[in-house]
Amino acid sequence: TLSCSTTLINVTITITLQKIVGARYTGMFNSFPDGSMSESHVDNGAEVIYTWTNVKGQTIGPNRSPYKAVAQFDLIGTSQPTSGDTYTVMITTLTGQTNALSGHF
Repeated sequence: TLSCSTTLINVTITITLQKIVGARYTGMFNSFPDGSMSESHVDNGAEVIYTWTNVKGQTIGPNRSPYKAVAQFDLIGTSQPTSGDTYTVMITTLTGQTNALSGHF
């Protein structure tokens, strides 16, 4: 969940899921304003990388905050530790302030 109190001009969210037990990509979605974010994923065999990036020229306002970016996957009936799964959020505000946040699930 991303909460903002000012207008954002650059947003990039990345979630990396380790494929310890063979996780499989099943989808991704977000609650940002329609048409404001592009979504992509890559499965490189060892991990699934989900990326959301705002479309060039599109701003993200605080009026519909908080926003969500959701990575969906299937563990095929098993479980796996989440300690290797990571997220990174990079934002730039309309005033030029840049912030980055990253961590583990």
